[in-house]
Amino acid sequence: RASVLSTDIVFDCGESLNPNIDIGQIEGAFVMGLGLMTTEDVQRSESGALRTRNTWNYYIPCSKSIPETF
Repeated sequence: RASVLSTDIVFDCGESLNPNIDIGQIEGAFVMGLGLMTTEDVQRSESGALRTRNTWNYYIPCSKSIPETF
């Protein structure tokens, strides 16, 4: 089992209309990517087609499984 203890997210969105929304979007995208990378289970059909190719096939982390420090 692996845990991500902390992370640094660096982004440049230019001039922001609402920094709080931007931060929420960036952190949310990171958390979804973290769920994909840490719980991905690649499944293929008998013909070799990828079955797990969308966001419905992986676990989205909850508050207890994401880094405490961003």
